[in-house]
Amino acid sequence: MNPTSGNKKAIDRRQLLALGVNLGIASLAGCALPGRGSSLSAEVGKVIDRHHPDYESWRRAMPWQGWVAPRYPDMIVRPGTASEAALAIQHARAQGLKVAVKSCGHNVSESFLRDEGLLLDLTLFKACKIDQANRSVAVGPALWGRNLMLELAKHQLAFPVAHCATVGMGGYLLGGGIGANTDVWGVGCHSVTGAEVVLADGQIRRINDQTDPDLMWAIRGAGTGFFGAITEYQLACKPLPKDIRETTYVFPFAAAPRVAEWFQRKAATGLTCTELMILLAHNPSASPSNGAADSKLCIARLVHFGDSEAENQNELSRILDDPLPEQALFNVAMQPSSIEQMMVGSVDAAMGLGFGRSAVNTVWTADSAATIASVMDTFQRAPSPKSHIVVSVRGNLELPADSCFSRLDRGFVGCYAVWDEADQDAVNFAWAEQMSAKLQIGSSGCYINELDAFNQPERLRQAFSEQSLERLSALRHRYDPDGLFFDFPGRT
Repeated sequence: MNPTSGNKKAIDRRQLLALGVNLGIASLAGCALPGRGSSLSAEVGKVIDRHHPDYESWRRAMPWQGWVAPRYPDMIVRPGTASEAALAIQHARAQGLKVAVKSCGHNVSESFLRDEGLLLDLTLFKACKIDQANRSVAVGPALWGRNLMLELAKHQLAFPVAHCATVGMGGYLLGGGIGANTDVWGVGCHSVTGAEVVLADGQIRRINDQTDPDLMWAIRGAGTGFFGAITEYQLACKPLPKDIRETTYVFPFAAAPRVAEWFQRKAATGLTCTELMILLAHNPSASPSNGAADSKLCIARLVHFGDSEAENQNELSRILDDPLPEQALFNVAMQPSSIEQMMVGSVDAAMGLGFGRSAVNTVWTADSAATIASVMDTFQRAPSPKSHIVVSVRGNLELPADSCFSRLDRGFVGCYAVWDEADQDAVNFAWAEQMSAKLQIGSSGCYINELDAFNQPERLRQAFSEQSLERLSALRHRYDPDGLFFDFPGRT
């Protein structure tokens, strides 16, 4: 793996480890665009080009994580309204510049950083307008999942946001949206009911399933291959569960495949209010004298999203009707929790897995237990103690026909390499590539939101069905015939 990507999807680490940016950029004065015609600064207030002394600080502030891809857009434009975004796109077309869009998710490949062209940064789009009567909300792409959930909770509403609090809704939804309680609430993009989008013609369009079914199909999962800039999403909300609780079981690392098999069996029975996840991580209490024997742990996490303590307890009893939980090192059961607590826990630096320099590899698999077994030896040799594996086990494989998102399976396995220092880049990227090769054994696909297609373009076909890729290509040709917007990384 070449070091051109980075990601780390934080997963509520406070509870998982019960064992015990949004960088602001100052607005600049008018910035002329040498060699590219007239300045945008009179119409779009935040513009910078490669000739400005602050260009590199702007560029490096674009990614959410510590490693920054060595790719250099000609100019960066940060609009504040859809009209300004449209003007920037019209300017790009007039000047012969391709357009990349930063939709504010935790993109694994930093796909918005492209050589040359115009980078349209939607960081200022943070609106959150709730319609309680219709149980819907309009959100800007830069709105954090955490902020959306806290606002919705005031109205007894919820949404399957990303597990990490700081993931922006735009990139998350555009690539599908595998998040909180999705086995019950569904994949995030399946609850998109409309959008405000600027296409290659520079016109602002408000779309829904009745007026623009093809565009709606595309924004539900096209990810880094979408041919436009989405400045607002309309979302259907879910009722806020009345009783949220968490149960954590800590096992020896060697038990990980058995834990995954246990979860697979229980998910197949049709759980109604429980999310099943596994974290494989460094053991902070490991003894150096024991070598690798106890260097890692397996943490099984169950989040209960019921409407009463009794409902949650009844489902937990079904799940625990198995001999394996008795082999846990210890457990904490049915702890009262909340949306806010989970969101805060997801970015708790004290847990030791936090933000840094990052790389990621993920797969869908029909057999999480077999996938985990195939990577255990390599995972124990992780050069950084922050690196970890997250496993999500599900029973709901529904994929609506009106969604470009078209890869899903019973298990999601993600390997997250996380480290701090630049001089550790080579060893950690090399280890991530080894893990990637191991993860492919038995893989049935991958998640477009966490695919580094710059380095692994062949895996793009593993993120979609063949029919979805063909339809997406046809729609790109129809709505962006001149190729104004950059295609998927790895494609021209």
